[in-house]
Amino acid sequence: MSINEAKSMSTNPEENLLSLESLFAFIWSKKILIICFSLLFGVVAALLSLQKPNLYTAEVVLIPSQDNMDNASKLSGLGGLASIAGVDVSNRINKLDLALAILGSREFISSFLYKEERLQELFAVKAWDSSTNVITFDDAVYDVNTGEWTREVSLPFKAKPSKQEAFKAFKKIFKLERDSDNGLIILSLTHQSPEVAKEWLDSLVAEINDKMRKKDIAESEKAIKFLNSSLESTNINEIRESMYHMIQEHTKTLVLANVKDEYVFNTVDPAISPEEKSGPKRTIIAIASTLLGGGVGCMLAIFFFFRRNKNNL
Repeated sequence: MSINEAKSMSTNPEENLLSLESLFAFIWSKKILIICFSLLFGVVAALLSLQKPNLYTAEVVLIPSQDNMDNASKLSGLGGLASIAGVDVSNRINKLDLALAILGSREFISSFLYKEERLQELFAVKAWDSSTNVITFDDAVYDVNTGEWTREVSLPFKAKPSKQEAFKAFKKIFKLERDSDNGLIILSLTHQSPEVAKEWLDSLVAEINDKMRKKDIAESEKAIKFLNSSLESTNINEIRESMYHMIQEHTKTLVLANVKDEYVFNTVDPAISPEEKSGPKRTIIAIASTLLGGGVGCMLAIFFFFRRNKNNL
């Protein structure tokens, strides 16, 4: 459209109205085309979504263990003396933050996943039978009979997924949310098998609790050993009293770590095997694709309208 034509349209509202009416009339005349595009997009999207397996999302709700928060507060009051004893007070005060950081770390997740059974369930699942609760694996990815990875990939990837690849794949199905208002932590995991989703969440919570427990045991044993040896080298009563107090608190930590299963996180609402699928949203996919197809059909009709008018000029 030239500048003169644009000016003519802007100064002739009646002609503009007629042009719009002509456009809408032309689009209406192409309604069959638009309907065909809508149906085509909707049917294709529905068929493609049917090819995708059902996905199930399991959730577990956690809350920080109050015992550990109380111990951290007590140790924090010892300040510089704790540092001298080789105890990182800041890590104890922020034990929750540390545990969450480890839970989402590459090293922790990779070690969690890099077991043959979990790698299979992450990369090679073909289908899950709800009636038998049996997972079928894709032979083109993993041969169950020989125990060998058979997938064809290009460098730098290998047939057997690396820890880095496993971590990236896991981050797509795992979600960690922290509610700052009530302190609740929600972990969710999506998988083709609801049993696997539940089992992995249970294992993740158990392993992070165990890792933090072992870490605190090692630190407390080291601190107690140092404090006991330091008591012999000082005669200052105030320092000795502080050391005795620290030994007492570290001893409590050892007792707690050895008897408490849910060491850092207490389970408020445990994970269950979900009965209803969380995806794919086939109805939404079909409706959205149908609308997209209708939009494409309208755009084509508008294109033909302006092309026709241009040829008539």
